[in-house]
Amino acid sequence: MAWLLSPEPEPQPQHQAIVTVPELVKEHGGRGLEAILASMQLSRDQQAAIQTATGSTGTSSQQIFIFPSLGQISLCAHGLLVDVGNKRLVDALTFSSLVCTVGKVAYNSLSGSHKYLVLLAEFSDLTLPTFSAPTTKHSARVTKGGAAPLPAKVEAVAAFLRPHMARSLREFLGMVTFYHRFIARAAHIMCPLYEALKGKAPIQEISWMAEAEVDLLCDVSTGQPRPVVPASWRRSMFEAVHNLWHPGGKPSQRMVAAKFVWRGLKKESSSLFSSCKLRKQFNFNEMHKAGDVILGGLFEVHYTSVFHEPTFTSEPNQLSCQGFDPPGFRHAMTMAYAIDEINKNPNLLQNVSLGYSLYDNCATLVIGFSAALSLASGREEQFLLQETCLGTTPVLGIVGDPFSTFSIATSDVIGLFKLPMVSYFATCSCLSDRRRFPSFFRTIPSDAFQVRAMIQIMKHFGWTWAGLLVSDDDYGRHVARSFQSDLTESIGGCLAYSEILPWGDNPAELKRIVHLMKKSTARVVIVFAHQIHMIQLMEEVVRQNMTGLQWMASEAWTTATGLQTPGFMPYLGGTLGIAIRRGEISGLKDFLLKTSPDKSNNHRNRMVSQFWEYTFRCTFAPPPAGWVEAGGALCTGQEDLASVETEFLDVSNLRPEYNIYKAVYSLAYALDDMLRCVPGRGPFSGHSCAALQTLEPWQLIHYLEKVNFTTTFGDQVSFDENGDALPIYDIINWQWLPDGKINVQNVGVVKKSASKGEELTLDEENIFWSFVFKQPPQSKCSESCSPGSRMTRKKGQPVCCYDCVACSEGKYSNETDSMECSSCPEDFWSSPQRDHCVPKETEFLSYQEPLGICLTTASLLGTCICAVVLGIFIHHRSTPMVRANNSELSFLLLASLKLCFLCSLLFIGRPRMWTCQLRHAAFGISFVLCISCILVKTMVVLAVFKASKPGGGASLKCFGAGQQRGTVLLLTSIQAVICTAWLVSSSPVPHKNTQYYNDKIVYECVVGSTVGFSVLMGYIGLLAILSFLLAFMARNLPDSFNEAKLITFSMLIFCAVWVAFVPAYINSPGKYADAVEVFAILASSFGLLMALFGPKCYIILLRPERNTKKAIMGRGITKMEM
Repeated sequence: MAWLLSPEPEPQPQHQAIVTVPELVKEHGGRGLEAILASMQLSRDQQAAIQTATGSTGTSSQQIFIFPSLGQISLCAHGLLVDVGNKRLVDALTFSSLVCTVGKVAYNSLSGSHKYLVLLAEFSDLTLPTFSAPTTKHSARVTKGGAAPLPAKVEAVAAFLRPHMARSLREFLGMVTFYHRFIARAAHIMCPLYEALKGKAPIQEISWMAEAEVDLLCDVSTGQPRPVVPASWRRSMFEAVHNLWHPGGKPSQRMVAAKFVWRGLKKESSSLFSSCKLRKQFNFNEMHKAGDVILGGLFEVHYTSVFHEPTFTSEPNQLSCQGFDPPGFRHAMTMAYAIDEINKNPNLLQNVSLGYSLYDNCATLVIGFSAALSLASGREEQFLLQETCLGTTPVLGIVGDPFSTFSIATSDVIGLFKLPMVSYFATCSCLSDRRRFPSFFRTIPSDAFQVRAMIQIMKHFGWTWAGLLVSDDDYGRHVARSFQSDLTESIGGCLAYSEILPWGDNPAELKRIVHLMKKSTARVVIVFAHQIHMIQLMEEVVRQNMTGLQWMASEAWTTATGLQTPGFMPYLGGTLGIAIRRGEISGLKDFLLKTSPDKSNNHRNRMVSQFWEYTFRCTFAPPPAGWVEAGGALCTGQEDLASVETEFLDVSNLRPEYNIYKAVYSLAYALDDMLRCVPGRGPFSGHSCAALQTLEPWQLIHYLEKVNFTTTFGDQVSFDENGDALPIYDIINWQWLPDGKINVQNVGVVKKSASKGEELTLDEENIFWSFVFKQPPQSKCSESCSPGSRMTRKKGQPVCCYDCVACSEGKYSNETDSMECSSCPEDFWSSPQRDHCVPKETEFLSYQEPLGICLTTASLLGTCICAVVLGIFIHHRSTPMVRANNSELSFLLLASLKLCFLCSLLFIGRPRMWTCQLRHAAFGISFVLCISCILVKTMVVLAVFKASKPGGGASLKCFGAGQQRGTVLLLTSIQAVICTAWLVSSSPVPHKNTQYYNDKIVYECVVGSTVGFSVLMGYIGLLAILSFLLAFMARNLPDSFNEAKLITFSMLIFCAVWVAFVPAYINSPGKYADAVEVFAILASSFGLLMALFGPKCYIILLRPERNTKKAIMGRGITKMEM
């Protein structure tokens, strides 16, 4: 049965020792079991039970016996029984067994670790009690109730013959199921066997693997079986684990302890590493403090290093750091102060002390990278090769690195360890890539925001033409890529030049760059570089005496005191810079004053010793050769730091220090939140919490992403999804005062908030400008384009170099530097200045304009003449002249002519719906009525002439008074029907025509249906031609007054007018088309009036002697009054 049972986790595990009795005796130098049991802190009852079960000697080499060194509760929890009456150990088959079999099935049901396969071969000499064996090896439990279940029932299970068919295995499992209430995790234990039996026939044979015969002694108190390893196998087992991936001594020891157990494991595993060798040990400049949790730090305490050319004929020398930087050391001490302040805070990290391991990167990538790896691997201190070869515990988080390039290289590797890294000075926007740098955070805004802040300042002052200088590293190159696009997109600006400042001494390149700047018309120069670059650049600027530039500084050099010198200020005065947010750290100066070297351990605090030697110009013993002889002083460590003037103690402008302070507190608050986790409500697997003793760095990242606190200075600290802090920058101005003093003045703030977005605040009154008029300079490639014009790019020039082109007609621009001119709305037109739109002029044949007045006057005059003629005819209606000319038709003709004159007024004035519909209908009907009368009169003349001939009386009867009226009415009705159909199908409508003129709106009536208009005009023309032909036929009739001649002449005039009208109408735009039509109406009407009634009125009024019947009869042809 032992092979079926797997151990059950103990609710409250205690310390234990599970060994074989022979091994115990061997380890204790052959002493008796009594001495061994006494050393194991067992109770008397436990000792008595064990002594009885083992025959009281403890020296039997035949019994392989395991027992726990547990309290009474733990012993009962494991279901251990002792058969005191028979003086033997009994396996009661209750909760769990301490004898474990590791076969393939059991192996797969455990943790899945392949390391158990190694152990199978190591315990080949141990065998499992076989089925039907007379005895088995059992464990024990002390209880007052005796054995349960009865030993006989236990024996029935233990004596069951090994199954060789599926049927017998099912029978065995069924019998074991009877005891499932006594067996913990019974279903889990037997599940693999049940799965193996699925689908198998009862008579199918079963073959047992060789692994099923292997017996392992296991520790089961922690829930994970840990086999006991014999002494002879321990070294090979340890090497097998360690060689899997060479994690280091300490991790290997933890892996062994998690999987295996034996007495004295920790001490023995330490001795197994006594022969390991370090490949290389680096001599870092460092500073350490012990604590429960260690935080690492990377700082630039030296600003350069010396590379020794290797010859490889001897061991190569390591890089040596040179140029001690007091501000950089102050940065490191700020982290030490923050940790000291946190340790003293009773409300933060209670009962947990923080320590630190701080390193100097010497402004060199290889040194900074090596230091970061040392922090991550925990091998940063001197190793004890004779004992463990193990270094200290790895740090939980790193503050640094200050350089973007170093942070990129370091984070690429540190990210593999998921070790949080919080930088205080690395601004490259590339570090916001969360997939590449999942564990990188920073308390300084990224360059992406810094670039936008710079552009906002340029926009505020109207600078669109600038030069860009960047350093030759990741910091500079990423800025160069983004600045141009952001500048163009945000304010339409562009760069006159973009140059990379070289590292090291390169006078020729610097001379070329300064010469280029001097030739450029850009008055603004933006520099994203480090202090060392600017010092070299300004030396060349001074040599070429290049003044008149407005400098804009990035945060990397905007507070650099090395540039704020009387030699540079004539050129750098008035510089505007983006600076890290300045903060106040109370108590920092007092802490710095307490800095002193530790002469007993200079190696662990080498940075302090170097600072001391730099400050007091001395050296610690032993001095270098020739030092004392040259008059050099020895450091005592008792020198008074407060008595010297050093930049190290200047805490008036804490900018990087404030970011360091926030970075340390971010890690501390994250750790504090993690330690406050309530079990069962944690964020990790199974709602568990992280324990300080087993804390992994990646667990801290979860809390670091959610950290949110407010500093004593009032700034909120939190990280976004990219690990960036809420961005905020100070804007500072370098002021060169008349007395020669240099003042760095804070003149504004640019920040980003979740509610308001990016905000720029500037105090322009306090800004110092180094120009003649004390005003900000103008830096544009081209002058601004005034309203009414637009910008057009110069070929081959940047986008902000352009010419100004006036907007075309109909378009406008009401802004300065407009990129495009906008089109005016349909009813508007651009003003003469093209800076706004004005309503378009409207054009139609108006009563107020001269042409309209003339036509109106002519129309009214013609109407009046018609009225006068009508009056004359009515007054002389009884005279032969009137009676001879068919007075009724003459009256109707005069009335129709009067309507023709009046209908022309419908063509004058602004078109309306009713005028558009009425004008052509009235015109068409009036003229048809007029021509119908003329046509009937012509027909009557022909009829009278034929009636005067023999046999022609019948023709006269066809044209009586009724027939004349009917003919006129019929012909006029046809035109009325045409007009009605036209108006119903497609009525003329008023229309605003913008095609004739761009700056005018021509109001006109569109005919709607061209067919309807053509039929109307064609009908009038048809009647006119018919009248002309009939009159032409009657022109030579014998009569002293032949009216046919007058009709012929009038029709000739009418046709000539309307034939000329067609091309004139088509080619006349706008109101002139209406004027042409009105003119045609008036001309034809006047022609008819004058031709038909002029001679008659002449006779009636001026030659009354001819207004007699005799005179009219003339040649004797009889006239009939019709």
